[in-house]
Amino acid sequence: MSTIRDAKFVDGWMNMKPRVPVPIIDHVKQKFLDVPYGEHALQKLDIYLPETNNLKHPVMVIVHGGGFSACDKRDWHLYPGFYGLREGFAVVSVNYRLAPAFKFPAQPHDLKAALRFLKKNADKYHLDPENVFLWGTSAGGNLVSLVGNTLKTN
Repeated sequence: MSTIRDAKFVDGWMNMKPRVPVPIIDHVKQKFLDVPYGEHALQKLDIYLPETNNLKHPVMVIVHGGGFSACDKRDWHLYPGFYGLREGFAVVSVNYRLAPAFKFPAQPHDLKAALRFLKKNADKYHLDPENVFLWGTSAGGNLVSLVGNTLKTN
């Protein structure tokens, strides 16, 4: 049986020492960490900007999995976003309020609030609000699908 420890990661992108490996973010020079998009402590996001000089970057929004009740915006779910950074995307990793303390539909409401925040603050963070792509794993994939199919484009 394969585990995460059997995977081949780009050198300098993952710390394999913890029980659950975590991404290394030190190599990203431009980043804004723990940016609040709501009032709850979990309603925060991280913004990572590529090294390109674009005035506005297309945006890859990463939503972590974890059965709606675990994981975090800065855990192993972030790793694929580094490939997006390398290709000129801004990467935004979003936390959301977790179950069972917060019942559905708190989680899709949080993702929609994060997207509204990004659109409102696009200039401040050099984001292109017309080119936003949602990506998620497991429960995050569920949220991405739900929000992507219910979000108004106006």
